[in-house]
Amino acid sequence: MKLLSKISSLLVMSLFAITCVAHAGADKIPQSLLKSPPSEHSGLKVFGKHALKLSEQIPALEGYQLRVRSVTMEPGGLVKNHGHETRPGSFYVIKGNVIDVQGDKQQKMGPGDLIVEDHDTEHWVINNSKEEALLFVLDIVPVE
Repeated sequence: MKLLSKISSLLVMSLFAITCVAHAGADKIPQSLLKSPPSEHSGLKVFGKHALKLSEQIPALEGYQLRVRSVTMEPGGLVKNHGHETRPGSFYVIKGNVIDVQGDKQQKMGPGDLIVEDHDTEHWVINNSKEEALLFVLDIVPVE
């Protein structure tokens, strides 16, 4: 009986250690990306590029549109490094987990988290988990 108890204890401790290591790795971003942020998107699917011409709502916003879409990020997916100098926006995490990287600052995000992107925002996003992530994205851009 003592042997069974010891085996059970070892099994529980091993599973705990494996779980800790797996979760610890999910938060790490490869050093190569931190030194040289991604310049291309990868592992993304964009749905519903709906847009509303803002001049029809607010004449002073002639030439701009409000764009709404959803973005699915596969595990390992990347949104390239980009700025929002001329296109304010935001994204909201519906499902999954991502990390928003702004310079040296990293923000882990999960369902219900939101980033507001103003003219000072320069960032990139990674899905460093083993699950797909779903984002709701909204921004103001020139009319295409």
